[in-house]
Amino acid sequence: MAFNGIAPLAAAVAENGREWQSFFFKTSVPAPGAGRWADASVGAGIPIYNPYVGVQLEATPVTGSGNRGIYVGPQPESGQSKYIHAMQAVSVSAGVPLYMLLADYVMFYPLIDGDSTDAQTMDNTLTLPRYTSGEGVRCMFVVQTPMAQSGTVTMSYTNSAGVSGRTTTFGINLSSVIGCIVNTSSSSNAASAEAPFVPLANGDKGIRSIESVTVAGAPGGFLNAVLVKPLAHLQLRENSTAAEKVMVPQSASCPKVENGAYLNWIINNASATAPVLRGFVHFAWS
Repeated sequence: MAFNGIAPLAAAVAENGREWQSFFFKTSVPAPGAGRWADASVGAGIPIYNPYVGVQLEATPVTGSGNRGIYVGPQPESGQSKYIHAMQAVSVSAGVPLYMLLADYVMFYPLIDGDSTDAQTMDNTLTLPRYTSGEGVRCMFVVQTPMAQSGTVTMSYTNSAGVSGRTTTFGINLSSVIGCIVNTSSSSNAASAEAPFVPLANGDKGIRSIESVTVAGAPGGFLNAVLVKPLAHLQLRENSTAAEKVMVPQSASCPKVENGAYLNWIINNASATAPVLRGFVHFAWS
């Protein structure tokens, strides 16, 4: 049952004890420069570093467990569903204002070659383990090895309606920082990164799978195409001052957490200095 009011949430937490609180402490996260997006899963601390290990261009599903991703607690009983109830974060060093986006990392395609001008065809033997239609699933391109310059990518994908051959073209902005999110909002503006996600073709609501990637401009390096489902966000405005969000009543409802979810943070830092982040995510289920 979704939590759209205080009464059912209070009953689950206070009366039935259906709750779990997990703490995170990222001692280092990528610092690609002020105003640029970064993948905090590629950083030391709790949860552990995400190495994006997989076979080149093969769809690799991601599943959270233990310290691999923010631990979401025990699995609910049959017929019950889990939700994010509240979350808090604080930067204990420089790096504010800071935007933090909590996402479920669902699947990735590793080692896209930035030196190849050929169409690189993805192996989709394995499919999305969660959000299987792809609705709401977005894509970000994460630096795996340093780039040499900016470039352009054309990506062919299957959308959430099951239509294949959808295409989008966008710029990738030079970065030597592992974990930097380099896709930009357009192919003509490779010096800007307004959003962390690849723009979709008009009318599309999400990505079910990536079919191929074609790189132009010889940017070099290797990139990971990562499919994520955005869930919730926080904004930190002052160092050493915690920001907290309680989903009800501060949001319309509590975001659902699927079984096997791998939760981590995507961040946009106003400083060139890497922040040190700590906080918690509180879950409840009914």
